[in-house]
Amino acid sequence: MRPGRGSPSGADADGPADSALAGPEEPDRPLPRASIPSAARGERRNAEGGAAGNDRLVDPSGTGPDLRAAGASPGDGAGPLRWVLALMERMTSFCATHILYVSRSLREIYEEMELGPRRKGVLLLEGSSRGVEVGRFARSLERVDAARALRARLGIPQDARVAGFVGRLTRDKGVEDLVNAFLQMESSLQDLHLLLVGPLEKDDCPSPEILEQMQSLPRIHVTGALDDVAPAYHAMDFLVLPSYREGFPNVPLEAAAAGIPTIGYRSTGVRDAIVDGVTGALVERGDVEALAKAIARYASDPELCEKHGEAALERVRRIFDHEKVFAALADFYHQALAAHPDTAHLLTDAT
Repeated sequence: MRPGRGSPSGADADGPADSALAGPEEPDRPLPRASIPSAARGERRNAEGGAAGNDRLVDPSGTGPDLRAAGASPGDGAGPLRWVLALMERMTSFCATHILYVSRSLREIYEEMELGPRRKGVLLLEGSSRGVEVGRFARSLERVDAARALRARLGIPQDARVAGFVGRLTRDKGVEDLVNAFLQMESSLQDLHLLLVGPLEKDDCPSPEILEQMQSLPRIHVTGALDDVAPAYHAMDFLVLPSYREGFPNVPLEAAAAGIPTIGYRSTGVRDAIVDGVTGALVERGDVEALAKAIARYASDPELCEKHGEAALERVRRIFDHEKVFAALADFYHQALAAHPDTAHLLTDAT
């Protein structure tokens, strides 16, 4: 995926560029239906072993606005698969009255690929599918004690520097790049450990060589899925998320709620969750050398970690608290329903 540029080409900037995909003429006043394109997959698993993505937002009743989570990122695949995915996105967007984006960068790429008309696009606040429950990840004596216990169980010294990763251990999440970056610094940063939290998946699994390094190197620690990932953040000094594509990742928000900064690739979704040089650092996607340098910088500068961690916590409280995100979503629904004569009565009936 690449950042969006310019306006969609074609005779009609608000419709699909390919007339064969345009379908029948849209009714004058369609019922409110909101489509949610997202690179996050609802059926995949997160670091706690639960479902990830936007699937919880789907309204199965069909009576109100229908929030649909896309089945795959439109930028995934190649050839026929890419065409089919793009067609699915265009059909969903055509049937919607609103397209609700979870991040600004996803909106840019979606509109650049002419998958949805600009006039239908909506971005609430600064994005995110559900925000984060800040109190669940905030620093507390209980979580700090649990973090120390986790370090002790894994054989990580309490005074060691720890770079962490939380998520599915796949190539698309950048795990191979992260391990390779760590290997570049292994000899020069003797007190740096790498903590990998999350399940190892058969699909898109790291290469056998990387898996061997993950299992054999004494300063790489793999926990698998945890019942509660909150203490793991407090066992880290900073988070690293070199993911190649996201809708809007929740992990940097969780790390911010725990008061630690995040290093990530400048990829779709990730660049919306991190303010470069303020709440963490962004490097170009696939640049393992730049990733290693950023990790070395944070590993060698505890004061920088603390400064950027405090800024990340302030930002997540101000913008991404889950109550604020859900309130914005509720307001969006309220306005969409109130604006249409066939659904306005639902608001009256609910009161």
